[in-house]
Amino acid sequence: MNDMQILENIINKTDYFECKKMHAPHMPKATCIARQKANQKRPNNPPYLECMNCSQGERNIMETTARCKECGLKPPISKNAPLCASCMAIRSNKLRKAKNMAPGSANTQRDSRGTKELAEKGSQDGKKAVIIDFGTHADILKQTQKLADDELRTLENQIIYILKTHARTVSGAEALDI
Repeated sequence: MNDMQILENIINKTDYFECKKMHAPHMPKATCIARQKANQKRPNNPPYLECMNCSQGERNIMETTARCKECGLKPPISKNAPLCASCMAIRSNKLRKAKNMAPGSANTQRDSRGTKELAEKGSQDGKKAVIIDFGTHADILKQTQKLADDELRTLENQIIYILKTHARTVSGAEALDI
């Protein structure tokens, strides 16, 4: 290779750029990044004052640093993970919420087992307890809560009132043989 070919390789490569602060027409990006990192290690006494707060240097670091595939702003949590910590938490919360909302999920089964055990054991007063999942009937829960608010009752007391009223109605209908 002659000198002209070497010069053309340097000019055409993306590994070089024109540094405006240093007035260098063909500075290697690796040199710029090394200077930026050296300044970051010693912020109180930077070895390269001319490279302080250089937007080109920051851009060069951003180009070489891996970014989160979801947001593209932060570095990933590890070299094997494609997401940053924030995006990983968001994804995890979405998956957990979807899993909990799925019918027949492990959490639903655990809740039903816990309900059975609680109903068998009873409360401290010797009373029985039932846990109701209104997941697919949220409108009924809202109506019951509104009734409870109107009647100045707790939600639990409103449900007991509805059940007692229903039981009286059913037992009255049986007495009349309707």
